[in-house]
Amino acid sequence: MRPNRFKTAAALLLLLTRQAAHAARNPWEELAPLPSVTREAALIPFGGVLYLLGGLKGLSAEEAQATLSEYNPKTNTWKERAPMPTARWSFAGGEANGRLYAAGGLSRTFVTALEVYDPALDSWSRGAAMPSTRNVSGTVLEGKLYVVGGNDHGSCTSRSEVYDPATDSWRELPPLPTPRCSLATVAYGGRLYVLGGSNTSGSMWYQTVEIYDPAANAWTTGLPMPTARGYFSAAVLDGRIYAFGGYNGTILAAVESFDPAAGQWFSNAPLPVARDVSAAAALNGRIYLAGGSLAGNAITRDPFLSSSP
Repeated sequence: MRPNRFKTAAALLLLLTRQAAHAARNPWEELAPLPSVTREAALIPFGGVLYLLGGLKGLSAEEAQATLSEYNPKTNTWKERAPMPTARWSFAGGEANGRLYAAGGLSRTFVTALEVYDPALDSWSRGAAMPSTRNVSGTVLEGKLYVVGGNDHGSCTSRSEVYDPATDSWRELPPLPTPRCSLATVAYGGRLYVLGGSNTSGSMWYQTVEIYDPAANAWTTGLPMPTARGYFSAAVLDGRIYAFGGYNGTILAAVESFDPAAGQWFSNAPLPVARDVSAAAALNGRIYLAGGSLAGNAITRDPFLSSSP
C-alpha cells in the first residue's frame, strides 16, 4: 500500500475503446457508480460481465472488504453476489476455466487463503493456501494463476509462484529479477508481463518491464515504460498493453500503451482525473477502470466515463 497521503477515492468505473487510442478528445464515458467506494480491489471479466472483488474502503486495514459485485455492461447495472469468505485488498485475482480466484493480499494481517468463486452456483470454496504471505500482484495465464513480487512484511520481494487449479497445488518460479512492490501484471502472447512498481521505501519508482516465459521457465527484460510508476492498473486490449494512472511521488493521469508487435510504447489520452490503486479489465473491446484514490480531498461518486484514449 502506498503512503496514506491521499483520501480514498470515490468508486468510479471508467472504460475506454481502442478506436480512439490516439485521439485528442476525451475518450472516457461515464457509467453507473460502483456499489461502494473501493481501492486496491480486483476487477475480473467473465461471461460477458465484470466482477469487482474486495478492496479497501478507507485508509485503515479494518476497512478491508469481502464484497463481490457483478456489473452488466448491457444494462449498466450492478448486482451483489456472495461475498468472499476473507475480506482482502492488494491481492491477485483472475479467472480460469469458469472460476474466479483470489489469492494472498492483506486484511487485518497478511492473507494466505486462496478462495475460488463459482459464478453458476454463486458460492465460494477454498483451494491450497499460498506458500508465502504478502500483498501481491498476479493474473491468470493459460489457465494458471501467477503471483509475483509484492510486499512481504515490509520488504519488497522477488518471490514468484504459480497455482495450477488442475492439481490444486503451487509451484515456485525463478525469482523476479527486480524485487518490487506496487507492480502490475498482465498476460499476453503466452507470457507474463510485470510492469513498474517501487522499492521498499518508495524512494524509487520503476519503468522496468520484465517478462516471464513459462515454456522457457525464465525471465527476460522488456522495453521500459516511458513513465516510472507504481500503484497503477494495467490491462490488454487488441494486442496492446495499457498502463493507467498510478503514483510516483504524485498521483498520475498518464495513460500509456505498449505494442509488442511494434516494440514501441505510445502515449494515450490521459484519465479525466488523476488516480492510483484502481482496478482495470478489458471486456468486449473496451477497458473498464474501477475505484482507486484521488489527490487531496476529492472524493467522488460520479457515474462512469466511456472513452477513446
